[in-house]
Amino acid sequence: VYDVGGALLLERRFYPRGFNPDTASFIRNSASGFYFSLGVQAGFSEFNDRLMNKTGGMDQYSVIPIDYNVSITSRWVAPLVTVGYQLILWDALYLDAYVGGGVKINQTQKSSPFPGVDLSRYYQDSEILTRYFKGIFPRVGISLGIGL
Repeated sequence: VYDVGGALLLERRFYPRGFNPDTASFIRNSASGFYFSLGVQAGFSEFNDRLMNKTGGMDQYSVIPIDYNVSITSRWVAPLVTVGYQLILWDALYLDAYVGGGVKINQTQKSSPFPGVDLSRYYQDSEILTRYFKGIFPRVGISLGIGL
């Protein structure tokens, strides 16, 4: 069994007109205050599982020692919209609180080299916290960072 994946997030922040960068920060053009952002997140995941084929009757079953793989690959992209507030503390410590959401567009493929495998029973879960989710989702968080 193995499970691998990764994601990339690109985001562009827009600060209100008349906003002046924080002059106390090490990065002279860094900003603090309210912002609006547009972004996109893209990613992939791959899950592989080795299963054992089981056959038999109601009361008793025999295990046939045939191993086969089930592979589930998921690729997604999600446009994002966020509003937030960034605060610069102690010249280089950043605190950021944000709320927003996005739309996750997900493509999932299931495969097995063994033709008798019923792939429809694997990972049908489309709850919002799973990697296979498709649809509108919230984005809420607090992050802490260091300006170099």
